Amino acid sequence: MANWCLSYSDRGGSTCGIGAGWVTTDLFDFLNTQHGLSAYVGVVGTESTAFRGGEAIYGAGFGYHYFFNDIGIPGANAGISFLVGDANSGTHTGIIAQIGYQF
Repeated sequence: MANWCLSYSDRGGSTCGIGAGWVTTDLFDFLNTQHGLSAYVGVVGTESTAFRGGEAIYGAGFGYHYFFNDIGIPGANAGISFLVGDANSGTHTGIIAQIGYQF
């Protein structure tokens, strides 16, 4: 589980929320350790309101990740995820690109 802060402004303050996700590399082939698929549930965006600053939008996401040195070995990774959530103004969708390093 993670706590994500998505935005900050001097007027509205910060927009934070929680989420949980899962990544696997053995969905299609147990020998595959570099290509991963993920699922996520939690905060997926922020919605500004006239009087309260930003509110967290909750929803779900699905993504693809590539681990340059395999998922079990420290090294760089990159990914892209599609997110969808239920906002007061309708359905919120988004795409997040990720670059990281695992220790």
